[in-house]
Amino acid sequence: MSFPPTVPIQTAIFPCDDAAVPDLLDRIQVTGQDYTTNHLRHDDTDRNQKNSTRLTLLSHARALVRALETPRETMIKHCWAEPSAAMCLAVGVDTGLFHYLSCNDAGCSCAKGREGEGGGGGEGERQEEETHPPSSISHHSHPNDKNPDPNNPTARPDSPDTTNGTHPTHPGKPKSLTTLSNRTGVDPSLLSRLLRHLTSMHHIRQPSPSTYAPTPFSSSLTHPIISDGYPVIHASLPALSQFPTYAKRTAYREPSDPENGPYQFGVRTDRGFFEDQAVKKPLLELFGNHMGGYRQGRRSWWEEGFYPVRERVVRGAGLEEGDAGGGGKVLLVDVGGSFGHDLRAFAAGFGDVVGMARGRGRLVLEDLPEVVGQIREEALVVGSGDGDEVRIERVGAILARIAQAMKPGYSKLLINENCIPDQGAHWEATALDMMMLGLVASKERTEHEWRELIEGTVREDGWRLKVVGIWGGGEEEGVESLIEGELV
Repeated sequence: MSFPPTVPIQTAIFPCDDAAVPDLLDRIQVTGQDYTTNHLRHDDTDRNQKNSTRLTLLSHARALVRALETPRETMIKHCWAEPSAAMCLAVGVDTGLFHYLSCNDAGCSCAKGREGEGGGGGEGERQEEETHPPSSISHHSHPNDKNPDPNNPTARPDSPDTTNGTHPTHPGKPKSLTTLSNRTGVDPSLLSRLLRHLTSMHHIRQPSPSTYAPTPFSSSLTHPIISDGYPVIHASLPALSQFPTYAKRTAYREPSDPENGPYQFGVRTDRGFFEDQAVKKPLLELFGNHMGGYRQGRRSWWEEGFYPVRERVVRGAGLEEGDAGGGGKVLLVDVGGSFGHDLRAFAAGFGDVVGMARGRGRLVLEDLPEVVGQIREEALVVGSGDGDEVRIERVGAILARIAQAMKPGYSKLLINENCIPDQGAHWEATALDMMMLGLVASKERTEHEWRELIEGTVREDGWRLKVVGIWGGGEEEGVESLIEGELV
């Protein structure tokens, strides 16, 4: 169906909001002065305030770009620039381009790489489409890639606590197209086109017509928690690209069945998202790494000033009593905790009360069998899921099972999720909502929807869940809230 235009076509070639430019420039000047004067340093001093100022400045800068862009430029960016940049990044991740681009030739074992090999690798070079990284590449990743330092999540990539001995504290020297082609196995002509677009999008630098150099972003792609999202999303893109067709065929009804929704329609599978990821190894492990990257640098619900863990969880947990066997009581069960990113960080922050002995609390991880099965033994901090693994269920059914296991007057339900505001939602929260829509036919919820869902959970014996309070992570940061519930 065709709808008639509502504005003259000339609207598409004028800036979107010229009138807002003076005010935005004033805001940028004031906030920028505050940032450069008080926060332009890479230490942990008043980290939350620095991040808040940075995000405010970034918001003003993005608003200025939107105001100055014409609708035509925005359209080209959406339709051409960003999708093709994602394509180039995915190829770069798969071929080790960003590792080769930023590594130190003198001190990196990959320097030989594919030197001497012809460009445009052979047919048998990579048998599986989703393997990552190629076997000839040695990723010298930081050992804490899957467990970012909870005490310094905003540390610079080149700070002493994040270097690994292989990559220097300064960016790798510029590399020639020939060198990069030899090492990646990508045809020089093709690689030059990919590099040109990555340069135009400012993802890498081009110091001279024939050399390329890394940026902090491209160097960060040498860490799996940053790079692994690209192959995961690449494999799932049909669920998003085909969503308009799916929505039209289903009369624009909101999908709710994770086993028969946009993902199954777009990817052409009968499996659910997580089951499909487990089959298409190593996508499930890459997804776990990707979620670790999502959490990187974000405030956690157990941090001071967010949710009072010691007052509301540790105190009254009866840890001094121990369990029936004389060991530590269960302090926290993370349902759907993926690879245990949060439990590891929680244990690091509360080491004085976490453990297996009397007087300490055990941490239990529960997730789908295919997720738990991917966890390497050495990655576990304390305990593992010793009950039934969580099945793929609708959230109401999961809440009902949790409520049944809770002890009135003792157990607390803690939900660390987005509470999307009715107005002024953060783009990270709404983007995640769209991913939930396309991949698992689910959603990020508003506060009203959370209260309605939680307080509608009633046990057979009459006990029901009630929301006690909501601790916000800050709408400006797009950080999830912490919802506390109990049985009444």
